[in-house]
Amino acid sequence: MEEKEKESVELTFYDSRGGEWKINTAVHAYLSDGINKAVKKAAKSLGMKASEITLITPQGNSVPVRKEGQTRTVKDIVTNWGLSFGLITKDVLGMA
Repeated sequence: MEEKEKESVELTFYDSRGGEWKINTAVHAYLSDGINKAVKKAAKSLGMKASEITLITPQGNSVPVRKEGQTRTVKDIVTNWGLSFGLITKDVLGMA
């Protein structure tokens, strides 16, 4: 039985807490994985707590990582919002 290769993409995450998008990390993720796996890897690499962050686009729009109670896949996020994201703490957005 032949195994199908999983497709992956490289996502770029920026620490955008200070309003500047200078510090970044690249994370490789499978399209079929939940986006939360990639966010956790990126947050750890950037020294942030994954439970206290929000994903945003370069334009500053919040990216919903869950839909109808389910975590969105990397493919869904990439298809709708692209490959680059900022990570910002919820307290900065007034969500904490």
